[in-house]
Amino acid sequence: MSKAIGYYRASTFYQKHTINVQREVVRDYCRENDIELIYEFEEIASGIEKKQLELKKALDLSKINNCPIICSTIDRLTRDYSFGKRICENYNTIFCYSPSMSLKTKLELLSFAEREKQIISERTRATLKSLKKKGVKLGNPNATFTDEMRANSIARRRKNAQLNENNIKASVKIKELLHETTNLSEIARILNDNGFVTSHGKLFVANQVKRLIKAHNL
Repeated sequence: MSKAIGYYRASTFYQKHTINVQREVVRDYCRENDIELIYEFEEIASGIEKKQLELKKALDLSKINNCPIICSTIDRLTRDYSFGKRICENYNTIFCYSPSMSLKTKLELLSFAEREKQIISERTRATLKSLKKKGVKLGNPNATFTDEMRANSIARRRKNAQLNENNIKASVKIKELLHETTNLSEIARILNDNGFVTSHGKLFVANQVKRLIKAHNL
């Protein structure tokens, strides 16, 4: 059994719940590929800053133990191109949605991730500035949500996911692939290689395949 180090990152405290999703994706990948996670690191840090202290610890242990760092997706490693480039060039990095990607592809995705973050930041600042000019009070500290409201919201998101055109197309292909393999990471790789995308236009990972299988009773 080979060894690896897991790394999970959320940009803000309000996105901390995504770390659990990342951890599940990485652990699924490791189980399916007979990999032992000897260390796992998680942190709340912007991907465009070089203050990812837990990542630096993970990198040090990667060198010491001569094993790869595994992330769910490349933008969870970092959104800083130069920082990510140095990591990918000097460390063994694995990203679950496409574990065999070349260094060239990694660098292309890092460049995209950095630009995407910049665009999001610019749009957010512009929107907040516009709302402030209009006298809109941002945020409501007294807002409350009932259990019924939360349940309805979850049900609505699930229904939208089931009816999404990308999900429907992918589920048909997944049903076909399940006759050949039950390896979810392999199915995700085949979907990505054949141009399938998620409901949000992203590449597939094993955990998303699992969700589609459950949602469509495949």
